[in-house]
Amino acid sequence: MPDISFSNFEKFITEISSPGIKPGLERIEKLLSLIGNPQNKFPAIHVVGTNGKGSTAAFINSILVNSGYKTALFVSPHLTSPGERLLIDGHALSENEWVDCAAQLAEVIKNDSDISNDLPSYFEVLTAVAFKLIVKHEVDVAVIEAGLGGRLDATNTLGDVIVSVITSISVDHTEFLGDTIEKISFEKFSVVRNPALAVYLGDNELLYKYFHGSILMRDANIRVVSMSTKGNCYDLSWDKYKLNGLMTSLIGTFQIYNSALATVAALIASARFPKIKESSIRAGLSSAVWAGRMELIPLEDGKKSLLLDGGHNEDGISKLVESVGEIFKSFKRIAVVYTAMRDKDIFGCLYHINKLNSQLFLTEVPNNERSASIKDLEEIASKLNWVGLSCYKDPFDAINAARIDNDLVLVCGSLYFIGYVRSKLI
Repeated sequence: MPDISFSNFEKFITEISSPGIKPGLERIEKLLSLIGNPQNKFPAIHVVGTNGKGSTAAFINSILVNSGYKTALFVSPHLTSPGERLLIDGHALSENEWVDCAAQLAEVIKNDSDISNDLPSYFEVLTAVAFKLIVKHEVDVAVIEAGLGGRLDATNTLGDVIVSVITSISVDHTEFLGDTIEKISFEKFSVVRNPALAVYLGDNELLYKYFHGSILMRDANIRVVSMSTKGNCYDLSWDKYKLNGLMTSLIGTFQIYNSALATVAALIASARFPKIKESSIRAGLSSAVWAGRMELIPLEDGKKSLLLDGGHNEDGISKLVESVGEIFKSFKRIAVVYTAMRDKDIFGCLYHINKLNSQLFLTEVPNNERSASIKDLEEIASKLNWVGLSCYKDPFDAINAARIDNDLVLVCGSLYFIGYVRSKLI
C-alpha cells in the first residue's frame, strides 16, 4: 500500500486516474463492480442541475439530520480540501480513512488490466472512494450531488434513488452537455427513475414539456415574505402541504427557491423516511451551512464585510447580482473583486456585475493554470463602462484596495478563487 498523506491526496488521486473529463458510465461501473458495487447498498437523494446543486443538497442533508437520520453528503467541488466532499452527519472524515480507501482503490485499478488500460477520471475515482466510505459508515440515507451533467455522470450509477432533484438549469459545459438549453436539460432530466419521485425547480418554462415529475413553479408555489443579511422568510404551498414562515439560514434570493426545492424533496422522501416532519424541515432550513455561497465574512475592524460567492457562469452571476441589489440596497458603495477560469463566459458574467454600478478589481487565482490572465480579463472588462477598473496580480492586494472606499466588497467569479481566499481568512 503506498505511503501517502492527506496533504498530497489530490495528487495521488490524479496519478491513478485519467486527465480531464471523460463522460460515460462504462469505467465507473467497472470500477464499482470490482469493489463490491457500493452504489447499490444505500438509499440516496440525487441532486443534479447547473446552479444551486450544492446548497440544495446542504438544505436536504440538514433536514434529514434534524429528522434524526444518519446521513452522508457528497458534493463537488471542494473549496480548500477534498475532505469537504464527503460529510457523515455533517462532519468530515479523518485523513486516514480517505487515504486508506484511496490506496485500496489504487490496488484494484492496478490489478485489473481492463480498467488500468482505460483509467477512470479523477471524479470517477473520487466518487468510488466516497461510495465505499458511505457504505462503511452505514448511513440511513445519502444526499449525492452530481458532478457534471447527469445522464453520464458517475453519480448516475446509484442503485436506490428515492428522490431525483433537479435544480436551476442554464447553459454551461456546452462541450460536454450540448449547445442548447434543451440538450442540456435532457442530460439533467435523464437521471429521473420514477416521475412520482422527482422534482424540478421549474425556473425555465421552456423546459416543462421535457420533464416528467413535480414542478415547483416560482409564482404558484412560493410567496416571498422578507429577505435580509440574516436569511429569508417565505411561504410554500405544494400538493397538500402549506408551510408558512419558512426561514433559511443562507442568504440570497436564489436560496429561497433552493430551500423550497429541498423541502419538497424532503416531503417526497418522507414516505420512506417518516421521521421527516414539519418541525425538522424548519430546523433543517434554519441551520443549514454552505460555505462560499453568498457567505458574509466580517473583517477585523467590525465595520465592513467581504461577501464571498462561487458563482461562475452567467446564470449564477445574474442571480448573485439580483440578490446583492436586493439585500444590500442600503449600501452606497460596493466593490467587486473578480476573476474566473478562462473557459467561462467572462463577458456575460461581467455584463451582469456591471449592473451593480460598482468599482471592479480584477485579479488571478495563484498557481491555477485554468485561471484567466489579468490581461485577458482587462481586455474583456474594458468593453463595459465601470465606475473604476483596477488590476492586481495578488488577490489580497485587490481585496485590500477594494476595501478602502467601499462599504461592501463582493469577491466572486470562481469556486477555485473563493476557496483560495477563504483558506486565508477562515
